This record gives sequence, structure tokens and C-alpha cells, in this order.
Amino acid sequence: MNRYCYYPGCSLTSSAVEYDRSCRSVCEALGIRLDEPADWNCCGASSAHALDRDVDLALSARNISLAHREGLEMAIPCAACYSRTAHAWQVLRDDPDERRKLESELGFEFREDLPVHHLLQIVDEVTAVRGLARPADDGAEPGDGSGDVTRIVPGVSKVACYYGCLINRPRNINPGDDMENPQAMERILARAGYESVPWSFATECCGASLSLTRDDVVRDLVGRIVDAAREAGADAIVTGCPLCQVNLESRQDGGFPVFYFTELLGVALGLPEAKDWLRMHLVDTGA
Repeated sequence: MNRYCYYPGCSLTSSAVEYDRSCRSVCEALGIRLDEPADWNCCGASSAHALDRDVDLALSARNISLAHREGLEMAIPCAACYSRTAHAWQVLRDDPDERRKLESELGFEFREDLPVHHLLQIVDEVTAVRGLARPADDGAEPGDGSGDVTRIVPGVSKVACYYGCLINRPRNINPGDDMENPQAMERILARAGYESVPWSFATECCGASLSLTRDDVVRDLVGRIVDAAREAGADAIVTGCPLCQVNLESRQDGGFPVFYFTELLGVALGLPEAKDWLRMHLVDTGA
């Protein structure tokens, strides 16, 4: 079993509880063990890095230290948390003075062999090797690699994969995928029986950081993204960012569904609890 230090971040304990639950259930079915540290802290996204660099680095470095003490790589489902934590990891790797300072303050030793991953990267690698796990009561053992998944959300066969502006930025933060044309989500959902439509808004910003201050700007950005997904022939948008999901779902007009990639995997895997996640959405998902 693959084992990771699971950092859910603040959104997955509040506005994105369905994302957290689907991450845990799907990973368990895929044989990915997620161990949540008992005393993790907020990473400070998205305000800390704009206000105080030292505080920003210390917040994420402390979470990294918890994983390093357990000898584990990190799995992070939130794009904002991933971006800030990966940035701090890069500073620890590349800046010896800053590394020594943070190691002294936090009482740990940085290890370059324990990287930070967005959960997309981990799920992509696992399902590429052995396909999607199947529940044992369906006659197939989890991880058997049968690859003949047919369960999909009713009315949803074509999807627009939306990464937002953080999973692959800044440059080199996610070495496993192309910054301008990421494909991990497309590969994962293809294994689950979905067709990903080509479109040009996969990495556009939805304006989530302006949600409370410039609703007019955000609604315009969200409207362009949702309209582009519709025009591309998608039945829904799929994302791996809790900020993007709630923004796209709550700031749009027209009731266009926005799923987490783990929710669609949960349906594909036949997990009975998947219907409960889908019922937590603001937009009717047909569950």
C-alpha cells in the first residue's frame, strides 16, 4: 500500500467536506493510505504570502516538518494548499540559509527525498499502473486493473477538466505535468469511462481570491469559464481545487454541475457513499 501524509487544509474541513470524504474513500479503494497528522495548521493561502513572507514559509514548513518526522511524502488535495506547500518545499531545498533557519525554529531536518504531491499526481500514477480498483462484492478485487469501468454519473459523459491557476503554477511546481496543457485529470477520468472535451480554459483563473471583494469581476470570470465548457460540449466541469469548485458552482447562472475528480471516481468504483457527496452540492447533480 502507498502511504502518504495527508494534509486536507482548511477548506476540506468546512466548505469542501464532500471533497475530503471522497478523497479518503477513493484512496482507500485504490490502496492509497492517507495518514492525517494530528496537529496540522493552516497554510495561510491565499493571504499570508501577500502579507508576510516569513510567516508564509513558516506555516507551510511546519506542515512539511510533520510529514518529515513520519518519513512520509505529502498528499495534498487542495490546489491552494498544494501551491503554497510546494513553494515552501522548494525554498527549503534551494535556499540553505532559509532551510537552516526553519529547521532550527521547527526542530526538524529537511529531506529532499520526501516531496509534496497534489493528490491528482498520486491517483494518476496509481491508476496508470493497475487501473481502477473495484469493490470486492462486484467480483473483482480492488486494484485488479480490469479497466472496464462503466459506472458514470447519470447525464454526465463528457467533462471539461479544470485545473485552475494553482496546481501547475508557478513553473516547475508540478514536474509531472505540462504547465500550459496539463493532462493528469484527463487520463484519470478516461480510465473511469469519461470523455474529456478539448477546451482552452483549463488553467484560467476563476477569481476565487476576489470572491469577497469583487463579486462583479468573479462572476464575469466564472461566466466565461462555464460558457466555454458548455460550448465545448461538456456536461459538467471537473476540478481538483475546493476554492475553484465552490466559486464556479456558486457564482454562475444556469445550474451547470461542477464535480471533484474524486467524486466521479467514487461513482465509477461503485462506492455507495458517493451519492451522499453529490447531494452536498449547490447545483443539482442528479443524485
